[in-house]
Amino acid sequence: MANFEKVNYAKLNSRQQETFNFQWISGALATYGYHTHRIPDDWEGADFIARHMVTGTQINVQLKSRMHFAKKYLRKRIWIAFRHADKAYLYPHDALLAQYLKVNPMRVNKAWRRPDGAVHWKNPTRVQVLLLKQYEIRWTSS
Repeated sequence: MANFEKVNYAKLNSRQQETFNFQWISGALATYGYHTHRIPDDWEGADFIARHMVTGTQINVQLKSRMHFAKKYLRKRIWIAFRHADKAYLYPHDALLAQYLKVNPMRVNKAWRRPDGAVHWKNPTRVQVLLLKQYEIRWTSS
């Protein structure tokens, strides 16, 4: 048997970290019945497509390194996926944005006035963690 050694995520470059995150999230989604297909050119804002093996439900996913909202994703039916610590989250961009705007609109509204129209948090706040809880994805046994 091969002697496998775990990689130090912090020592990976940004492209390697994105690949690592895609593989990690894809593995977790497999336990929910989804298979994933990477898109090399950010088609319609998505980095990959997740399709349910039984229902055929398909979601377009933008992979991020942190919680993120952006004007360019509005009304595109994009889901955002990101890992934080030992957890991962997959949330519908517009739905979570609407929930977040009800509790704390200031930072988002300010970001919307900037040219890039984006806001993100490296570490989700307590309120954000509560909102994200329903979108947490975990590795589960079958």
